Amino acid sequence: MTFMAIGLRGQRMGNSARSIVTAVIALSLGTADARGQERQISSPHYLFVATNDGDADKLGPWPLDRRVHAAAIDRARQDGAKAVILKFFFDRPSLPEADAKLAEAIALMPVYLQFAFDGGGKKGEDPPVWRHDLAPATLTALFHSSPSLLPLALFEKNAAGLGFVSALPDPDYNRIEILGTSGSGIAASLQLLSLEASLGTQVSARDMRLTLKSKRYPIETDGRVVCPYLEGGRPQEHSLFAFLKAQVPKNQVRDRVVIIGNTRRDTPRFPIPNNTSLPVHEVFFRQILCLDRLT
Repeated sequence: MTFMAIGLRGQRMGNSARSIVTAVIALSLGTADARGQERQISSPHYLFVATNDGDADKLGPWPLDRRVHAAAIDRARQDGAKAVILKFFFDRPSLPEADAKLAEAIALMPVYLQFAFDGGGKKGEDPPVWRHDLAPATLTALFHSSPSLLPLALFEKNAAGLGFVSALPDPDYNRIEILGTSGSGIAASLQLLSLEASLGTQVSARDMRLTLKSKRYPIETDGRVVCPYLEGGRPQEHSLFAFLKAQVPKNQVRDRVVIIGNTRRDTPRFPIPNNTSLPVHEVFFRQILCLDRLT
């Protein structure tokens, strides 16, 4: 069984992460960009913010200085956001002053970070990713190594939660990771944590059913739920630069979960039907909107 990590590092990539990125780019060679061909839809519960091609000359070289991520968290907090989801790996040190600034911002509001299974890089001896409230009895042990690419301790200690972003093959484009395990425990995906951040409560996933308010959805033995995430239109997206400059109206931020990713042209891409492709973080945005529709 093959799978890939669909996050990006917040600093220089190691060999394993680089090979993941190369694989995703290789899958999409020769495909056209599907962005701009669909109507954009906004969400009353989420705000999608991404570094795009127009930001490249304004925010500095990639990977971005972590003080930029800290400033984005501060902007979200000042504008009344519920929480922030960062779609980047922060498993290696960068400039000490930049790391300190990001850690300080994470401590001031709910911020969710990501890790991977079988992603290489740093592994935790006793990683704080297992959820004892998630106990589906028949979940298959899908991942063959312990959690990796874990956030540095100074980020993890004040994070609201850690969610995995390892993605299983999905030829029908209609299954979204909810739960994962390597046999040691059950972990929540970053998609599930995003949903919980919006709802303001932990979601029940016992007895292989995802319970959202009064609705229940089957969880497959590989930890996924059925949700056709390519349907419904393209998520409305704001540039990170515009967000930092307070050019996004506060009423579009207040009481929403702000998800920050990267959709630049050179980012890894996810092939979709009709010989087209999408940035992997836009696929994540679409999955969140799909799960939100289930509520």
